[in-house]
Parts: sequence; structure tokens; C-alpha cells
Amino acid sequence: MKFCLSCSKFDNRHTAANNYQKIQETAEDWDITSKIGVCLRDNAANVKAAFNEPGCDYESVGCLNHSLQLVIKKELFSMETVESLVEKCRKLCTHASHSNVFYTELYKQQESQMGNKDRLGLKNDVATRWNSTFYMLERILHLKPAIAGTLLKLPSSGIEFSRITRYIYEKVVTILGIFEEATKLLSGSESCISSCIPIVTTIIQSLETTTGDDDIITMQQAMKTAMENRFLNMEKTEHYSIATLLDPRFKHYFFRSQDACHAAKKSILTQLDSLLPSLNEPKPISKGTSLTGFSNLMKNIIAQSQATTNQSSNSRLTKEVLNDYLDSQISSDCLDFWKIYEKNSSGGVKLALAKIAKKFLTPSPTSTDVERLFSTAGDILTNERNRLLPENLEKLLFCRENLPNVNFRY
Repeated sequence: MKFCLSCSKFDNRHTAANNYQKIQETAEDWDITSKIGVCLRDNAANVKAAFNEPGCDYESVGCLNHSLQLVIKKELFSMETVESLVEKCRKLCTHASHSNVFYTELYKQQESQMGNKDRLGLKNDVATRWNSTFYMLERILHLKPAIAGTLLKLPSSGIEFSRITRYIYEKVVTILGIFEEATKLLSGSESCISSCIPIVTTIIQSLETTTGDDDIITMQQAMKTAMENRFLNMEKTEHYSIATLLDPRFKHYFFRSQDACHAAKKSILTQLDSLLPSLNEPKPISKGTSLTGFSNLMKNIIAQSQATTNQSSNSRLTKEVLNDYLDSQISSDCLDFWKIYEKNSSGGVKLALAKIAKKFLTPSPTSTDVERLFSTAGDILTNERNRLLPENLEKLLFCRENLPNVNFRY
């Protein structure tokens, strides 16, 4: 469950220092400074630098969707063959949008060659949104037979797709489709930071190829290398690795580095030991007669030995509990799994493991929810309501986002 704590007016310059001060003020207003595990942020330099300001103790991670978008734009769309292909598709869509003759013929071809009576049109893309380019390419690929027939009937359009271009076209759509599906999974309302490593690993494996056209192999290898370089340290970052291990949908199956997986397990065990109460602490030596003092010394030695034994047993127990969890069956619902796990836990170790899971499975993997909040703000602060005070807008957003979470009845 997600709550909106603040969406307030910010008149100061968006420097790193000012950004951190605003974050700190909001945390202090809600008295949550000691409860923040990790902060999700976008990848802007000034926002990233805010968490490196003096006195800032908050850990931060970037939005995975933004990072995936950078890989697509810098690696895929910058390739000469792909860039040329996209330009041809844009030219086709622009020509179609200005030609009734083209669309009339396209609808005829859809019905005659594809049996499609829905009259699907082409989709123009938006330069700032890579997924709109994917939707444009996907629609053209879907209507390929009808478009080919239309271009044969109307050669005056001056647009031609060769067989080689079509082969590359299909592969580009396949690659973009994988990124689009990953983006949707990350943007879901119940998505968690634990999805990051599995999604990155899945994308990297999908880009592995040893056969095919040289241009296709080069394109996929470049994308794969870019993904590996950009997310090289993700598995080494505790917030990602522990969250992945404690998500019953993924556990240890998606780690590319076994050393990173072992390090995450070790960190969980360390945190489990720190959460468990110390057992059989040795009592201080009592002052008294020499004989009594000597007897107390002997008792103290026994108590210390027992404490060491108990600590060793405690460590074995934490390992057993963690291994039992990791060896259990995969669960399709992360939240329900940990609710049931905590409810059925009688021992302190299992309750401690559930507590760690609550901490690390909290952050979202993307800033999609924040962007949706900004869209909501734009729907409220319209030209017809341009005199709405900032504090009133904040209150409206607060109620709009949070009241449904507490089952408030209007």
C-alpha cells in the first residue's frame, strides 16, 4: 500500500542542497527520519547529488525505467540501420495521416488480405517517448501485408521496404517488445524493487544470440553489453540483492553473480543475528569473600561458555531458517506469502526474517507513481482553476491519493 505524504510547492532553485533540505523537512514533518530504508529517485544529476550532501544518511536508488530508456535511446535508436528504419516508418505514418487516398486503400487491403474489418490505422510516435516508437513499429509490422499491398497500388508515396529492412524490422520490434513488457511489469501498482535484478537478467539473456544476420548479432551484442555495463553493480547493491532473495517469486534464481548472491545471504544472516535477543548473557562477578568470589568466577566461566554455545546454536538456527525459506516452493504472491509466513511463525528467527522482508520489500522500482501523481495534479490545476492556492492543491492531492487506501466512503 502506497501513501502520498507530500506534493508541495517548491520555489527554490533545484540544487542538490535545496533538494536534500526539502526531503529532510518532509521526513521531519512526518517523524520518519529513522524509518527510511532507501529512497527512490530519478536519474537527474541534481537529484542524485542531493543524497550525497553532507549530513545525508539516506541511501538512494535510481528509477529502473529511466535507465532502460537510456539504454534503448543510446544503443538501439542510435544505430544507423535502426535510425534509418525508424525514419522510414515516420515518413510512412506522416504520409498516411495526410492522405485519405492512402487510408482508403489501406482499409481495402486490410479487408481483402487480412480479413480485418476493424480498420486499424497507423500510429505516429512522439520523440520523447521510446515506447510510442515501439507502438508505431508494432502497428506497421502487424499491418505489413496490407501496407505492402497499399504501397504497390500507390507507388507515388516514394516509400519502400526491402527484404533486408523487414528482417531487421522484425528483430527491432522483438527487442523493443521485451523492454516494453519489462517496463509494464515495473510500473505495476504492486511492483517492488525486488523485480529489478530478475528483469535485468531476463533482458540480458534475451539478447544473447549466436546465429543470424551479422547486423542482427551486432545489434543484440551492443544492447547486451550496454545492459551489462549499466547494471554492473546492481547485484552488489544490498537493497536490490536482499530484496530479490526475500521475494518468494524470485529468490536466488536470477543472480548472474553467485558471489553477489552469497554476499546477500551473508548480510541477511548478519541482520538476523542482530535482531535476535542475546541469550544467557553472563552475569557480572559478585563481590564477596575470596571463596565466594572464586565460586562466582567459576560460575561466570561456565556462563560464558554456555553463551558461546547458545550463540553458535543461534547462528545455526538462522542459517537453517534462511535455507528452509530459500528451498521452499516459489510463491506467486509476495505480500500474501510473508503475511502467512509471519502469522504461522512461532520462533523468533522466522519473525525476524519477516521483519527484514518488510524493510527491504518496501521501495518501488520506478518513479511511475510520482509521475502519475503529477498527472493528477495537472488534471486538478487547470486553466479554469488557475487561482487554486498551492496549499489547497496539496490538500486535494493528499485526499485524492490517500483516502482510497483507508477505505474512506465519500
